[in-house]
Amino acid sequence: MLARTLGMSVQRAQQEISAREFAEWQAFLRIDPGPVAMASARVCSVIHHRTGNINARTADFLPQYPTSRAAGKRALAARIKNRLRMINDMLSKKAGEPCA
Repeated sequence: MLARTLGMSVQRAQQEISAREFAEWQAFLRIDPGPVAMASARVCSVIHHRTGNINARTADFLPQYPTSRAAGKRALAARIKNRLRMINDMLSKKAGEPCA
């Protein structure tokens, strides 16, 4: 996503962007994910709402940048749990009962 934002290939971005600049971009993108990411996240959110998952939020579909390795693991576990809950909700609605 950053390479696209900067208009370069991933390989070029990896060669030209320092670790410090990359960290600064990550911090910035946490605050302002950009119009393409926001539009994509909104579309995903609308699709989930239309298919019966009223718990979906736009933020659920934005890129996640953990602040530390432990925070990254916790965030990943939370996202997996949230996705499984969404799938369970969708399947439950179709079948009429909760999945085990």
